Amino acid sequence: MSRKVEFYTITIYQNEVKTDYSIMNLFRNIKINLLESEHNTDRTRKFDGRKIRLFSYYESLNYNQIVLPFGRDKGTNKPYGVDKKDRLEEIPRDLYDVNSLGYDSEYNIMLYTTNQSGPTIKNVEQYLNSCISSNIGVNLRIEPIEYNTGIEKVRNAELVKSITFSLDLGQSLNAYYNRQIDDSGRAPLLEAFRNFTETAQSEGDSRLLSLKMSLGHTRRDATLNKDSILYLLEQINIDSGFVKEIRVDYKNGTNEKLDFATLKDTKLLLSHNCTCAGSQVSPQELLNNFDSAIENRVREITSHMRVFDQDKEQYTGGDIPIIVNV
Repeated sequence: MSRKVEFYTITIYQNEVKTDYSIMNLFRNIKINLLESEHNTDRTRKFDGRKIRLFSYYESLNYNQIVLPFGRDKGTNKPYGVDKKDRLEEIPRDLYDVNSLGYDSEYNIMLYTTNQSGPTIKNVEQYLNSCISSNIGVNLRIEPIEYNTGIEKVRNAELVKSITFSLDLGQSLNAYYNRQIDDSGRAPLLEAFRNFTETAQSEGDSRLLSLKMSLGHTRRDATLNKDSILYLLEQINIDSGFVKEIRVDYKNGTNEKLDFATLKDTKLLLSHNCTCAGSQVSPQELLNNFDSAIENRVREITSHMRVFDQDKEQYTGGDIPIIVNV
């Protein structure tokens, strides 16, 4: 059996600026101060009218991966057990619907299970922020890792026949590329494309630009250089206002019909099907499947994180103090 787990980033912001503060360090400080303290600490906190609790961690042998189980109290909606006389009786213990947060310090990414009855991503973000003092200008944010389904169609295609860019020349080029491109290492196709769009914007009088690269009339098995096309697409910020649409015509085989993919607004939350014994992925199962989940989606992860990490700044405070009672 398998169940879906989803990929996220988890980051400390300082005065609304994304920072490089160690999430693993934060989790270990929470563990020491909240879960292992000899003093009374408040592991259960209330959000949106429901009690959320953090349970003991699961950790890999080399401590680069960690799983934090979070439970949402079932409240009065408890199941019944059966006694020795076959009579129903309410189970007297506190019962929880659980979701687990997994974190990998090498890739700096987070996995989260998808038990609909368990705590939501918002609940977990609220819980972790309740452990951080609210008056030091620091907060934690969990954000989805998304991938472009159109680019995946192009990546899996056998033949790329044409690509058409529809661009809004009235928009700024500042956010058009995903990163600052080193002149010495710029690929020829990307350099030509960049020069053309910059010239069209500065010298042309039109507002819109449509640019098409194609093979024209040629052999059925002819194709554009897919690696170069994919490299170009990975450098362009497709979400920017400058891009109105990008369309790629492709074939999945020489004798297959021509198909197309549009790349604007075609993002989905990155996920992985995780092997599990029961109806939900347990904390231990999430830890056991962490490496295979990353390996299965490493291309999308590294592509996303390359852009996400661009504007991170060095954290300038000391250790974040942990609030153990609220």
